[in-house]
Amino acid sequence: MSDQPIEYYELVPRRIDPSKPGGFHITTAAVWSCSLCHEVIDGMDGPCRGTLCKTCGDKIKTGNARLVAL
Repeated sequence: MSDQPIEYYELVPRRIDPSKPGGFHITTAAVWSCSLCHEVIDGMDGPCRGTLCKTCGDKIKTGNARLVAL
């Protein structure tokens, strides 16, 4: 075993329910898009770079797609 740090990504699906009290509120007019396919996740702001849409996330989790470092 190496003493070098191990780096990896953890793909975890998230669901935002804006109808819940104290829930997620969007305050800017930026578009939130998938980092891989660039499909719009929501018509308004969202998390920072590096988020995936449900379709891309599902494809990676099921092995129907994979990330390849260039």
